Amino acid sequence: MNEAILYSDGKILYDKVVIILNELDKAKEEIEAFNSNQNKLVHIGATLTIGEYLLPYLIGLTMADNQPFRINAHIANTAAVAKEVIDRTLPIGLIEGPIDPNDAIEKVEFWHDELVVVVSNQHPWANDIVVTFDELTAERYITREKGSGTREVAARALKRCGFDINLLNVAMELSSTKAIKQTVATGAGFSILSALTVQEECRNKKLSMLRVCDCNLSRPMSVITHKSATLSYAEQQFLDLLSKNDVLETIFPTPFLPSKEPPLTVETIAKNLQKPEADASNLTPIEDLIPQWDELSDVEQEICRLIREGGSANSAMLADAFHIAQRNVLPFINDLIAKGIVEAQGGSKKRHYRLVQSA
Repeated sequence: MNEAILYSDGKILYDKVVIILNELDKAKEEIEAFNSNQNKLVHIGATLTIGEYLLPYLIGLTMADNQPFRINAHIANTAAVAKEVIDRTLPIGLIEGPIDPNDAIEKVEFWHDELVVVVSNQHPWANDIVVTFDELTAERYITREKGSGTREVAARALKRCGFDINLLNVAMELSSTKAIKQTVATGAGFSILSALTVQEECRNKKLSMLRVCDCNLSRPMSVITHKSATLSYAEQQFLDLLSKNDVLETIFPTPFLPSKEPPLTVETIAKNLQKPEADASNLTPIEDLIPQWDELSDVEQEICRLIREGGSANSAMLADAFHIAQRNVLPFINDLIAKGIVEAQGGSKKRHYRLVQSA
């Protein structure tokens, strides 16, 4: 009877032990799965411009099956992201502005950006290419909040160019780039923002961007880490991705930027002309052959000279002589055709132009 009781007790204990061991195995598997997923999750801090306009492309890339990690991002301004990395509450930060020197932080540039002056498309500056310091001081300035990388980069760059930033007429400080763009679009003043943030508005003719005359507002975008932090495999893989410039070039959009050239007018094109020396040949001066000569612009006159010198010319050759796009020389050629001075010959692919017989 005692053996039977012991046997029953042992069986009960055995069954319970089996249950416990099975539960321990399940717990171990769940812990391993959790740790595996955690190792694949990269926690980063990103500033507003990077977080809103570049990070989505990185996330899209990491969603591919061959990428060993996923991104979890906290968006804040440069000062806040830098503090979290310094405090080691975040392992990685992506910032667009300068930070105070800190021996504990490693900072590496991974991309670049340019700040531009932004105004409403109805603003008097809207059709300009550059704006002067004097013009900046005469207009209301709508800026980001203190601690913003955009604001700090703009201030430092203007100061390096010899401009006293205290002369800026600060009308508003806003913590949202979207709020700034909407305010500027009403004509309330100008702002200095990343070119990346105003792409859609400029293409849709809601805003216009221009550069500050003789002042470089380009800036690096950097990744920061704590030197003493131990990064996970996934975090290191993320840093390796940021070091592959050729990969980033394929996923980041090429920004629309203000033209570096002045607006295309007869006057600006004419500045590129190199007036020819007096014709030493026995040819009749071209101005004596074309009755409307004095009515032609400098550009039209030079087109006639070039066509005469070569016997004929195509639009590509003429555009090259003026250092402008081919499409921009065609209106002048068509005007000369309408005046009966130039005629076109050949098909559309081999079209060339010559002076009419009377010329």
